[in-house]
Amino acid sequence: MPIREEDEYHGLRLVMGAVIARARLKLQLDVSFGDPITPEPQVIDYPQQLSAERFQIFGYPLATVIAEKLSTAVALGDLNTRDRDYADLFRLVSLHDLDGGELTAALNATAAHRGNTSRSIPHISREQRPRSAQGGVRLRMVETINGV
Repeated sequence: MPIREEDEYHGLRLVMGAVIARARLKLQLDVSFGDPITPEPQVIDYPQQLSAERFQIFGYPLATVIAEKLSTAVALGDLNTRDRDYADLFRLVSLHDLDGGELTAALNATAAHRGNTSRSIPHISREQRPRSAQGGVRLRMVETINGV
């Protein structure tokens, strides 16, 4: 199935059941096609959930993950109801050292591919009350990005 019908970019969403011990899970994997990956895809050392061992996967660099989430947030502006993107961004920029040059290149490539223009995230004042707990995370994320 398409990731989202209204999106202009191409991709598939794979949904499958999984069982770990007695837990039944729904595993969802989004696969996109044609999006720029800046810098190039890289080998990622990934932790296993049930052991201390790690395994390697080939995936998006952190700069591209941030660029895609931020580009979506900026493109949708006040219409963005995906508060989890702001929570993800807040966590990613809080936990990782970022290369400014790589991040700028990834943001520019993603925005150009999606036809977005570069602009600031709208300012949110402290007086504006978030509609949800996730909205509070969004407020803190925007303040962090804007240097408030």
